[in-house]
Amino acid sequence: MAVEIGAAWKKLSQNDRPYLSVTLDDPAFPATVYARLLEESEGSHVLMWSRSKTE
Repeated sequence: MAVEIGAAWKKLSQNDRPYLSVTLDDPAFPATVYARLLEESEGSHVLMWSRSKTE
């Protein structure tokens, strides 16, 4: 059984650099996770993320 907990969209930065905009959410998470997946060098990527504040 597969369960989806998020999605990613292709976007361009202000400098026309491609990246993936990622959102992860699940009732088990204390808050939604927002991330950007950026290519750093050949075959290397970095995931920059933040979590929204719980109310």
